[in-house]
Amino acid sequence: MKKLNLHDIYTFSKALYPMSTLKVDMPIQPQLFNLWSAREALVAMLKEGSPLLGTARRAATKLLEHINKVMPQNLEKLFDEEEKQDIGYNAELIKRSLNDLESVLGNDMPGIAAYLVSQKGIYNTDDLINNAENYFPAEVRDVLPHQACIDLREAGRCLAYELATACVFHLWRAVEGVMLSYFHQLTKKPWEANNKNWAAYIRALKDAGADEKITVFLDHIRTEYRNPQTHPETNVDILEAQQLFGAAMSLINQMLKAIKSLQAETLSTLLPPPRSNLMIPVHN
Repeated sequence: MKKLNLHDIYTFSKALYPMSTLKVDMPIQPQLFNLWSAREALVAMLKEGSPLLGTARRAATKLLEHINKVMPQNLEKLFDEEEKQDIGYNAELIKRSLNDLESVLGNDMPGIAAYLVSQKGIYNTDDLINNAENYFPAEVRDVLPHQACIDLREAGRCLAYELATACVFHLWRAVEGVMLSYFHQLTKKPWEANNKNWAAYIRALKDAGADEKITVFLDHIRTEYRNPQTHPETNVDILEAQQLFGAAMSLINQMLKAIKSLQAETLSTLLPPPRSNLMIPVHN
């Protein structure tokens, strides 16, 4: 999937428009900037990842070839006062190629899938699609497990693209990943029991002394949302997904802060105690 900047299409069209006004008896020199701009726009649009389809790419390439016949390699020559060369018949070739490209684009562009992604609540669309983890403060983001980060990015994309059920699927995966990381930080050991479900995780967190506000929040999410939404006949609408996105991110943020606090406590126990400032008596 590639992000399409609609302004690029506008600037592409704007750069090509002066080519439609070329005439056989026009000197090249006054048209130098327009020719150069059109050539640069075509070169950029023909790069890999361009929205142009096959037929349009061939038409654009043909137009570029005709412009290159007019534009010399040594551009300084065109600024010579004695140089009075006209565009000549190349003007007709350029205009004909431009018309061909316009006709092809008229057929191709309606078939290019372009969608407007509406903003979801207060969430920035680019961050939802690319960096959902930016929701968290930088000081706790470094303890977010890698797989949980992947799932949060997928959840953000799904929310942006209004794939609501898929969004909450990835949200609960991310919550579970951070939950296990929290357990590991509390107990200093990974989860080894065969019983891998949220109820077991939450009981273990309680036994390990986890923050009660976190375990109560987790259990509420488990019973009211996560468990019911695992059934194949259950679908989530986009408004509910948006609300659950905020709830899940808040819950994860609480666990990340708790993990960070536990890490700081562990570090403090490993550091040597500060040296006391002893006063050494001086005898005269």
